[in-house]
Amino acid sequence: MPPPTSFTDLLFGGRAVRIEWREIGRDAPPGTPWIVFLHEGLGSAAAWRDFPDRLCAALGWRGLVYSRPGYGRSTPRAPGERWNADYLHRQARELLPA
Repeated sequence: MPPPTSFTDLLFGGRAVRIEWREIGRDAPPGTPWIVFLHEGLGSAAAWRDFPDRLCAALGWRGLVYSRPGYGRSTPRAPGERWNADYLHRQARELLPA
């Protein structure tokens, strides 16, 4: 079973959101490449199970697994909130760098 996740509070779309995330390979040497695991529209950090850990271990890379807003244990979507069809791209462009 993967280690527990952490949480970070950020601003996204004009409101505060809490993002569930987990880092893999925290003790890796500086300059070690990263993989960011982006789940699809029905996923979450937990849905990846131990795949990120196994892949990062096999490659010797670090990893970042997180649940987008509205998924997993991140801030749920507000009642009645509507998202455009590009919401996955928008979250990757705007939220992930934060």
